[in-house]
Formats: sequence, C-alpha cells, structure tokens
Amino acid sequence: MSLRRITLALFALVVLAALVPSDARAAGAPRGSLSRIRPRIVADTHVQAVDDRFEPTVPQVPRGGTVVFDFVGPINHHAAADSLLGLYDSGSVAAGGPSTSYTFVAAGIYPFTCVFHILEGMTGRIHVPMQAAPAKGSLQRRFTITWASASAQAGFVYDVRLKRPGRPWMLWRSGIKVPTNAFRPHAGTGGYRFAARLRRSDTDAASLWSDDVSIAVG
Repeated sequence: MSLRRITLALFALVVLAALVPSDARAAGAPRGSLSRIRPRIVADTHVQAVDDRFEPTVPQVPRGGTVVFDFVGPINHHAAADSLLGLYDSGSVAAGGPSTSYTFVAAGIYPFTCVFHILEGMTGRIHVPMQAAPAKGSLQRRFTITWASASAQAGFVYDVRLKRPGRPWMLWRSGIKVPTNAFRPHAGTGGYRFAARLRRSDTDAASLWSDDVSIAVG
C-alpha cells in the first residue's frame, strides 16, 4: 500500500473516532472513569429504635444522605434532633409505626435522642463528613474544600473553620450559603485541617463541628 493511501486511512480513522458520541466511548471505559460521569447514588441509612436504644448509635452518613428512623421496639419511642436546630421530630411513635427521615446536606455532627428514654442512654450522633481534595499537593496547588451537597436552605448558613500549620483554629468562612470553595495554602508547608457545621441564621443554634479533614502541603 502506498504512503498516500496509508495516510488517508489513518486520517479517516481519526475523523471516525471524533464522530463517535462521548457516551458511546465511555461505555467501554474502565469503571473508575464511569464514576466521574455518572451521578452518585446514595443509599438511605436506617436507624432502628429498639428496646430503649438506637441501632446503630453513631451512623456515618455522606453529604446528601438520608437517615430513616424505623420504630421496631415493643413500646413507643421518639426520635428528634437533640439541639435547637429543629431539623426533625418524629413525635411519639408506636412499634411498627411510620418511619421518620431527614436528609443531611451539610457536614457536621448531629446528636439525636428519644425523649422518653434519654435517662436510659437512648441517644446517638450522626456524623456527616467534609471533603478536601486532593489530599496533598504543593504550595502552588489549588485545593477544593467541600462541606455540603447543596447551597444552604432559607434560614440556615454554613460555617467553616481552618487550622493552619502551627496555628490555632480560626473561622475561615462564616455565615455562607455556598457548599464548596477553593483554597490556596498561603501559610507555608505542613498540614491544614478543616471542619464545618450547619447553623440557623436567626438563633445561631448549630450542629457540632464535623470531624476534621486535612490536606498535606509540601
């Protein structure tokens, strides 16, 4: 085959590849590539109220994840946010009664309790984590800090605190609505830590600070 024919054949292959829809090309991509273009499906987390205790007591829930309280114990129980945030309150529910659910958009630690059996220790805490990406990088790297799955609803805001290398915790963002922000490490190399919470804008009632996440700069 002549050089001219080989060149024309290669050109035709390049054009054909460009015309194939991106979705079709992705169909043959590795699973890791597909995870970047498909929406993430988050399964509900179920917490059961049984025999004067919750199971599990300390569930880990992703941002945007929903917790469902199921009442399966032999007597009436109750599940409510143990704070002035007023996120949810099941009221008194008999065994087998209707479930109560709440979707946790923002990072934080959210105590909950059964008011009827709080003296028996029927309490728990829902942990919703932040994300810092990438986990490490240089001083010139731009990091993305994410504390919520969506903008704050009316009446609520987010607070984010930061601990720079060798320094105490300080507020980095306060009373904001956006769920994420870029960060550049201007305080030199070392470890940077972040934590966030959900807060009512009218009363300042807030969740506990989330478990902190960190980035390594060097």
